[in-house]
Amino acid sequence: PVALRAASSAWRRHIPVAVPHVARMSSSPSPAWCALHGKGGRLRVRKMYSRRLCASTLPTATEASTLPYVDTHCHLDLIFEKMNARSVGVKTADKSGMPAPGSVHHASWLHAVRTREENFVLQNGVHHTRNGIYESTGASVNTVSPKLEACVTVACSAKAHGRIRKMLIDVDPTFTVPEGVFAAFGCHPLSAKDWEHENLHSATRDLLINHPDKVVAIGECGLDYYVPLSGRVINGSGERETAGDAISSELSNQEKDKHELQHETFVAQMKMSNEFNKPIVIHTREAESDTLRLMKENLRQDAAIHVHCFTSQKWFAEELLKHFPNLCLGFTGVVTFKNAEAVVEVVKITPLHRILLETDGPYMAPTPKRGEIAHPGHVPYVALKIAEIKGVAVGDVLVAARDATRRIYGI
Repeated sequence: PVALRAASSAWRRHIPVAVPHVARMSSSPSPAWCALHGKGGRLRVRKMYSRRLCASTLPTATEASTLPYVDTHCHLDLIFEKMNARSVGVKTADKSGMPAPGSVHHASWLHAVRTREENFVLQNGVHHTRNGIYESTGASVNTVSPKLEACVTVACSAKAHGRIRKMLIDVDPTFTVPEGVFAAFGCHPLSAKDWEHENLHSATRDLLINHPDKVVAIGECGLDYYVPLSGRVINGSGERETAGDAISSELSNQEKDKHELQHETFVAQMKMSNEFNKPIVIHTREAESDTLRLMKENLRQDAAIHVHCFTSQKWFAEELLKHFPNLCLGFTGVVTFKNAEAVVEVVKITPLHRILLETDGPYMAPTPKRGEIAHPGHVPYVALKIAEIKGVAVGDVLVAARDATRRIYGI
């Protein structure tokens, strides 16, 4: 079992004491009323309740239940880098609420998130039923004030290792170590050459031994066979690099060598996860069959596993969930996209207690924040969409995901 780690008192100071859930409006008239007015009356009253819910003023944050959440996968170094480099001007108004370019660091960013949370409320409960009637049930109406409690930042290339070490481990004495920030160290498949060439295997081992409270997992690691038409991909440092010369059904010798290197690096990290009894964060793209095979061959069946930013097909999710009982699937802002039908289908069949919330920031900001730099403060939008897909209260999603984070990461 993973030792539980407090998400720090500093973060909790910003979280007011939760007030009781707001009173829920029933969507069903009493049996006596139904007997008097019949089925037609029941339909009319459902429509009336729905209009009342839709037209009601959103409760303030103080009237809503406060619920904490954790972004289980982000890249804080890249988030801050991109926020500092973004263009803001008269013609490019910045509505993100983030600090001005050049002034973004952990403290200023967290302050901006806290400021936004003061009046930020999520509400769901009105949904479309099969018979075309908008109705709300007591089980699905929920109003919450979400509060960021912690995040897991991921270092999976030589460059990212250096940045996150500087942020959390080798901290300048004049700076304060960010509280509520935990890390996963490992090697991304597109940076697989760093595992040996940059000695990341020794660096990761050293971090696991000497900083177990801050380093909560190994990864992200896995397999990535995707080659876009441009022939360029984003590597583990968030940089673009050439991925291959030709797109064809047959692999070139160069691509075969890359795949073999990814296999070796992935297996090495799974063995390290077994050795240290640490959770493992898995990345897979266009490589599901090989990923599943290598996981079954090299991981304990009871291993704590986070398959992050899940965008694969339903069959793969079903196989993973069936074979690894302690595995959770992570969902990002992708689930809010219009073309995310396959991801939506996976959310539908994934048990709520096996879902982790993440952003993979700075990439893939959720709707309605498309075009912005994704960051942990966007997690509530992911939770809201998952609640909509599964027909449950958004508070239920936040509570279940927080518990899953505790089980997988010990935070």
